[in-house]
This record gives sequence, C-alpha cells and structure tokens, in this order.
Amino acid sequence: MLKFFNFKTLAIILINLFLTFVLVEACCYFHEVIIASKNCNDCDLKHFKICGYHKYFFLKHSSFDQTYEMLKPKLKQPEGTQYKSEPILLTGCSFAYGYGLNDNQTFQKKLSDLTQRPVYNRAYELWWGPQTLLYQARRDDFYKEVPNPKYVVFVLIQDHIARINSSCIITFHRYPHLRYIEHNGTLHQEKTSLLYNFFTFKKYTIFRSQHIPKEKSFNLLKLFFKETKKEFDKHWKNYKFIILIYDENPNIKNFFKEIDWQDLEKEGFTIVSTSDLVGRTMNLPQDVISDNYHPSEKAWDIITPAFVRKVLNEPNNKN
Repeated sequence: MLKFFNFKTLAIILINLFLTFVLVEACCYFHEVIIASKNCNDCDLKHFKICGYHKYFFLKHSSFDQTYEMLKPKLKQPEGTQYKSEPILLTGCSFAYGYGLNDNQTFQKKLSDLTQRPVYNRAYELWWGPQTLLYQARRDDFYKEVPNPKYVVFVLIQDHIARINSSCIITFHRYPHLRYIEHNGTLHQEKTSLLYNFFTFKKYTIFRSQHIPKEKSFNLLKLFFKETKKEFDKHWKNYKFIILIYDENPNIKNFFKEIDWQDLEKEGFTIVSTSDLVGRTMNLPQDVISDNYHPSEKAWDIITPAFVRKVLNEPNNKN
C-alpha cells in the first residue's frame, strides 16, 4: 500500500486541501461583499467594494487610503467658522459625528455655540474609533484641514474596545477598517492578504476577530491615544487632549472604571465621563434616539453646558 502513497499523491492531497481552504475563504469573502453592498446606499461605494477587495487575496495591501478619500466629502463641515478664537477638534465615531441628528442638534453645533469657537468634526457616522484618529494623525493633509486647536475632544464609547481588537478588514459595518499591530511599543498598520496570512501561518484571517485579554485591550486603547498625541505634538502646540467617556448605562460606567488612566493623565490627557459631568448615566428614554440608540439632542443639551463649564473652564458664551 505504501508504494501507492508517493510524493505525487501527497502533493495532490496538499493541493486539494489548499484549494478547499481558498474556496471556503472566497465564499466568506463574497458573502461579506454581498451583505456590504446590500446595506450600502452609495452606488460608488458598492462598486468600490466589489472591484477593490479582490486585492486582499494576493497583495499585502490596504484599501483604507482609498476608502478614506472617498468618505472625506461626507465628513461634517466645520461649525462656527465665523468665530476667530482657537478651534476645537471633535473626533470619535457616530456618537461624536451626530448620527441621526440634524446639524443644529449635534454636540459639534452646541459646543461651538457655547464656546464661540470653530469646531472641526473629524468623526464619521459609522465604525470609526481610536485607530481612525491615529490614521488621520499620521496624514500630512490632516493638518492642512484642521488648524492648531485649543482642545482635542475624543468621545469614547465601550464598543471602541471591540473595534481595536478586530482583525477584520471587511466587516458587517459596510466599510473596510484598518488594523494596527504593536511592535516595540509602537503601532503599525498591518497590511495583509489572505494568501499572505496563509503562507506566514497567521492564526487568523482577514475575516475573523482575534480575542485579546481585557487588560491588554485597555493597554492597547491607551497606546492608540499616546501614539496619536505623539503625532499631534509634532504639529500643534499648547492644546488640551480630552477623552470624554460616554456612559450609556451603569454597566459601562463600571467597565471604564476598570481602566487605570493615570499614565495618560501624567502625559497631559484629561479623562472625564458624562456621568461625572451630569451626575447620572445617559440611559433615560429621552437620552437616546429610539430607532438607532445614539445620543439625542436632549442628551447633548444636558452634557454640553456641563462639559464647557467643568472641563474647558469657559463661560457660557451663547447669546
């Protein structure tokens, strides 16, 4: 029997196993693209997804640059540009963006009205977070678009922890997202492909999430902020970096209490939660938009004056 089991037979078995693996991953890939395309109302973005993601099979490639350029026109316009005082940079995800709200109902608008400062909103309405801010901070054109701010305000939510732990490039959130890896205390973009992962024996593919212990997740989150501040410090002087934790409920409040923020505070960060500002978590019916569970205008009406007074130490300048 052994004489029939030669190198040719072994090679055929290995090739079949490899092709089976590729076929399974390809089915997952196209399933993701189909779902993304159905969920996306932007025809250009649908075309980009279907025509662009094939590169992940064969190249060490990241299409986030292309995606970012495509989405940039959809970023919020600066609010309060008539004011001449030093601006505020607001960033984060859909919470900071004002998803589900009209422009005059957002945190951005209310912050500009109360401080009489221009507010540049560089958040986006979907799955963005600390890694997107770091990506922006490492782009030279970002500093041409946003002048030296007086304050940088990042609205932090619990889901950001899960997002920075994701090894997925293609997600059910419709847009590709980049992943960073840590090397010697520095974060680098990981640009991988299916075949690259396969031949380098990566323990994950681009379709799966990698589990990271909670303590390591917390340290990774803080590293994103440290790396971002390092980039900002190269371009901006005398600004205040504020992390505003949005406490949606008591469980999330307790979750963030597990993080030791002292190392960030020693580096000049200001860490504050919405519950610290207003005396309760933001889980009342009037605090959320019922159909998408994002902060309502009433929530920002409560938070913004307290934030301006207690954190920025500025008077209410609204006429």
